[in-house]
Amino acid sequence: MEVEIRNGHFGYSGEEEVLTDISFRLPQAQILTILGQNGIGKTTLLKCLLGILPWKKGFTMINGERMNYKKHMGRIGYVPQAYKFVFPYSVEETVMMGLAGKIGLFSIPTSKDKEQVHSILAEVGIFHLKKRLCSQLSGGQLQLVFMARGLVKKPELMILDEPESHLDYKNQILILKMLEKLARQRGISCIINTHYPDHALRISDVTLMQRHTVSGKKAYIYGPTDKVITEENIKLFFDVESKIITIDKKDNTAVRTLVVIE
Repeated sequence: MEVEIRNGHFGYSGEEEVLTDISFRLPQAQILTILGQNGIGKTTLLKCLLGILPWKKGFTMINGERMNYKKHMGRIGYVPQAYKFVFPYSVEETVMMGLAGKIGLFSIPTSKDKEQVHSILAEVGIFHLKKRLCSQLSGGQLQLVFMARGLVKKPELMILDEPESHLDYKNQILILKMLEKLARQRGISCIINTHYPDHALRISDVTLMQRHTVSGKKAYIYGPTDKVITEENIKLFFDVESKIITIDKKDNTAVRTLVVIE
């Protein structure tokens, strides 16, 4: 799925704009990471892209046509930030909700539907939790449940709001590898909000980086990840001194990583 935002503006009623003249294009089967400080509007950008919040100006394009929530949401997997889950649903039931558009609200899941859910639970590494109530899970476990729920309907686009939140280092790497697999092997486009420039360097093709300007307005840069995530831009956008280094891997490929030096 190809995604494009054209001249997007958004502001909550009576407040200054949160997003100002945002434009970018994500080709099919590529990974876009969105970086920026807290409160800059990263989550708001995702909600506007999805049509959950209406653009004040501008619009979202899906495969060359304007985004239509009813038409396109069935092909998009959305993974929100993992907050406390208070409803008495099991992991299995919660992931099954990702198939609601296919099954219907009042229909009984088939054995094939259950197999599909169990396959995703195993892929994400939480099959052993399938009967556990989501209200009893840790934040990291709940994040993986939301990941499975987004994946179970076999989307063409995955949108993830800080998918590494609450996860230990091992599971962070699991999520990053899974996203690479989705894009490289399954042709699924991915858009990810993250606080980790190092993760963006590791997996993303393109990056959008947001910041506040001196005047108080928001600004951004967008482009190939290796051109956007530079030592100079990390200093400009985050006020952090860093060093980007290249490490050779055992398979004769290389990976770039960011090291904070202050």
